[in-house]
Amino acid sequence: MTTAASYPAVSEGEKREALEAVLNSAALARSAQLKSLMRYICEMEIAGRSEELTEYRIGVEVLGRGKDFGVAEDSSVRNRAYELRQRLERFYSVEQPNAPIRIEIHRGGYVPNYV
Repeated sequence: MTTAASYPAVSEGEKREALEAVLNSAALARSAQLKSLMRYICEMEIAGRSEELTEYRIGVEVLGRGKDFGVAEDSSVRNRAYELRQRLERFYSVEQPNAPIRIEIHRGGYVPNYV
């Protein structure tokens, strides 16, 4: 029986290739904002800064919200993350069903996982 822990770690190069495939996909073709979000969260994870991926930080640094941005009153980050998850699902089911590495963003968070 094989467990997830026995799989080799995904290399930085593999992560970048998977990211570029998503960024160049039809699923994200018409959404500069979703591309920016995808690039930002993946680059933060690759740089070892996953703990910094907060809703507030994404709102300010990716979506251009002001420093007074309140996550309780403004659901834009959650909405964009939901849409990105939907687009990733479409990309992997339609465009790249046999992709060697998939990027997943689990509900309730913003840290990408490479599967």
